Amino acid sequence: MKNPIYINGSGVVSPLSSAGFSSDSSAILVSGNDLVAPISDLHDVRIKELQAESKWYSQLDRSVLLAILAAREIKVPVGKTGINIGSSRGATRVWEESYTRFRESGIATTQSSPLTTLGNISTWIAQDLGVDATAFSHSITCATASHAILNAIAWIESDMVDQFIVGGSEAPLTPFTIAQMKALRIYATQESTYPCKALDLDKTGNTMVLGEAAACYLLSRKVTENTQAKIIGYGAAIEKLSSATSVSMNGQCLQESMKRAMGDIALEEVDAIVTHSPGTIKGDMLSLLQYKRFLEMTIQHCVIINGS
Repeated sequence: MKNPIYINGSGVVSPLSSAGFSSDSSAILVSGNDLVAPISDLHDVRIKELQAESKWYSQLDRSVLLAILAAREIKVPVGKTGINIGSSRGATRVWEESYTRFRESGIATTQSSPLTTLGNISTWIAQDLGVDATAFSHSITCATASHAILNAIAWIESDMVDQFIVGGSEAPLTPFTIAQMKALRIYATQESTYPCKALDLDKTGNTMVLGEAAACYLLSRKVTENTQAKIIGYGAAIEKLSSATSVSMNGQCLQESMKRAMGDIALEEVDAIVTHSPGTIKGDMLSLLQYKRFLEMTIQHCVIINGS
């Protein structure tokens, strides 16, 4: 990158505490017959308070409400501000409830379309914050939020905006969405202190667990008193699939994207890797194998941090 991009604000709503991961407990609990990671009771109260603010907010999907709460934690400076909040699953709860009513009555509600359109996450944040430059959403599965950062870099570098609010929001703790994960045979079934055993290469079964959360970041070319970090490189790549959920053994896509992000930076400068480790046997094994190959025996100098 010719110029770094600075992170000048952030907002997060998740099952984790403000301090992050806890070594004493897991944020995963049993709901019905399923293991899930919902937001805390305190955040749930904030959701209900937000819904009470407006008749519009009372109808919005939980994924949109989570994103609004996260975005409100950011102080947006004066200037042209873009918004790109992505979501892999989208408005799951409203969609499932709307389709259930349609299946039972044969009639779709008036609000079913606008409330399930993916773009309503970013546009409602724009309404809430009073931003008028541009707002759009997208979905690229597990890489959705990181691609929002790529979009923001392009917009900022082209001088089309002064700053960009980026992030991702998911509220997939719904019957049909969980059933989809179970159909793939990747969902955790055993209750324990840590049901999701991400990066545990000795596990004998898949242990992925769905959770709900939203995170937003303010990106800009300017350094401010609120600057938290800076982005000095980025990379993206695509590889040929062998199935709808395939991952190649050599991880060429991942390795290539990391090379592009690193640029001329020496491998010895790498302090940590935030991995995509969903808690599945194959996914975790291949992730670690690909990172080891990329770092070419310098992995001993790195701290591997699970980012699933």
